[in-house]
Amino acid sequence: MSTLLHEINYAVRKLQNAPAFAALAVLTLAMGIGANTAMFTVIEFRAPLRCARAFGRAEETQFRA
Repeated sequence: MSTLLHEINYAVRKLQNAPAFAALAVLTLAMGIGANTAMFTVIEFRAPLRCARAFGRAEETQFRA
């Protein structure tokens, strides 16, 4: 546990030295989490085959309708 706290402390100090990088990292994480949440909100979970078909044809998937 002590090592984890040292690693977190080191990461915070490094990010304080590079505020632009820290802001970019936080922005990238926020956009990724937001896009993921939006995608799974739009997809109807009662039809899981639609998730499988999002990136390929139904014939290429192991799922059958």
